[in-house]
Amino acid sequence: MDTLAKWFVGLFLGSRILTGGGGAQTNTFYVRSHVAPTAHVRLAIIPFSNLSEDTQADQKVLGIFVTQLLTTRTFIIVDPTVVNSALIDIRARGELDTSQVKQLSQKLNARLLLLGTISEFGQSRGGGNGLTVAMDARLIDASSSQILWAGVVTRTGKANDSLFGGSGTPSLSRIAQEVVKDLVRRMMKEQKQIEGYLAETAARPQMNQSSVPATSPSTAPPSAAETFANARFNDESKGFSEADMKGFLPSVSGFERDDPYFSSESGVSQVSSTYRGGAVQVDAKITDYGKNSIALDVIKLQQPGATEMKFQNLTAYRWQSQFGALNIAAIAGRFVVKLSAPPDEEGAINTVAASILQAMR
Repeated sequence: MDTLAKWFVGLFLGSRILTGGGGAQTNTFYVRSHVAPTAHVRLAIIPFSNLSEDTQADQKVLGIFVTQLLTTRTFIIVDPTVVNSALIDIRARGELDTSQVKQLSQKLNARLLLLGTISEFGQSRGGGNGLTVAMDARLIDASSSQILWAGVVTRTGKANDSLFGGSGTPSLSRIAQEVVKDLVRRMMKEQKQIEGYLAETAARPQMNQSSVPATSPSTAPPSAAETFANARFNDESKGFSEADMKGFLPSVSGFERDDPYFSSESGVSQVSSTYRGGAVQVDAKITDYGKNSIALDVIKLQQPGATEMKFQNLTAYRWQSQFGALNIAAIAGRFVVKLSAPPDEEGAINTVAASILQAMR
């Protein structure tokens, strides 16, 4: 590594993340210079070192990274469960050394490794109702152990903020999502340079393709029986407008519906709302990933412990969140329809889902 690159890496690794009042942010980025373009490569996300007080922060962050990197459609993401098995096999403890990086790369058939550290995840150090998420990430070429890209991001917010216009989702989740999105967005800006460096380096690791489980965003799409009968929802070339997406969240008899909230970023569109019927609240979110295979992969990788089921004649996954809510995510072609409610209100989920899926047909 050249002297200037070493200096920047030292600055990055030695820097401390300092946060101020609500809404403050701190960003630091490094990208290795003299790198230019190539094709898709396998990337393994190594569980981040967790220095925060939240013992589950690393798993929460891992799920967000998997989703965000899958939606870029740039890397072939190795299944996190396969990564964990490989880490056990090489007896990894703490930071990986150079030999372990190469061992892991060979076991996973992954040229790139994404590592990092979560320094804060929860209440801000100053106390009060402030929340802070701070983490660094670095992309490593496993064949040379060189850092190709690195970044540090800090975000703060208030504990009484909510996601999607008052749905009650704690803002810590939103802050974590924004931190990861920021890191991934910045890394993608350097995509051509990073891929170019990989193309220019002659010494690629020789790996046995047949010995590694293949997991990638190109998983076969759900069968016709598992998707909507109307083929337009499987048309990956079709675009859906904000009005189209909001129309997928209709009024439901017996419930009051909040105005749908729409957002679109990096080719992924979402619309969400909350349905209230007496003391019952059902949060609904529809995400258009543009491709059937990505919609399926996102749920399977983001919620590895979820139970597969049939829901309204669709393949779906069911799990309980850390806050006790029942979550059901149905795969509808290129769409994921996710509904959340208290665990004893599955009937309310069914009622709202039936209306939503009818509107989508």
